[in-house]
Amino acid sequence: MAKYLVGSPDAEHFIDLAVLESGTKAMLGDPTKIGSAVGPEIVHAHMALREGARKVAALVADPTRTDVAKHEAAKKVAGEVTDKLRKAKSAIEARANQLRADALRAAECEFGPKPDRAGLHTEVRTWLREQARQPDGLETIRKAMAENDDLASVVYHSPTFLTGLPKSTHETLRLDALEARRPAIYGMISAAHDLDELAPKYDKAISKVTLFFYNPEMANQANKRVEV
Repeated sequence: MAKYLVGSPDAEHFIDLAVLESGTKAMLGDPTKIGSAVGPEIVHAHMALREGARKVAALVADPTRTDVAKHEAAKKVAGEVTDKLRKAKSAIEARANQLRADALRAAECEFGPKPDRAGLHTEVRTWLREQARQPDGLETIRKAMAENDDLASVVYHSPTFLTGLPKSTHETLRLDALEARRPAIYGMISAAHDLDELAPKYDKAISKVTLFFYNPEMANQANKRVEV
């Protein structure tokens, strides 16, 4: 007898992991390391996946159901689990977008152009372009930026073509400016990035639940049931 309703090695590996807390952490992220705004949704997704996997595993030995009925029941379980996973993914994406928008607003407030500093910032920009041409210029810029808000502001809000820097370097330095001078804002951007990387894991889990919890051809046989 197969260990689970879908007898492939991939299905066995997935369900073996899904019934374990360590397995759901690996697949869906660790709720304790994620902010409280989405933590509860992630916890619910973990619980739904573990409980669903355990139910599907138990269905194999259910003496009251035919094979078709087992797959039909497992399809229902899969639908309940994937609903929870989709809800958690939506919460993750919404939180990432909110964090990013809040961070960008805060960064613009802190490091956006300021009329009363315009003259000084013009001189700082000239210095920046001079350093950008030097072999060790980036190191010099980073060291100075870690100690000076005006340089951090110029790096952050200036158009790339005014800095003398390659675009990719400028984008990196903009983040460096926040990390060095406004770590709380940088933390928000970093958290948004982490959530962006987490969300696709839920798509992967949804796909595997659909593939490995049940055989759709077997489940669909239930549609031919004759009611008496």
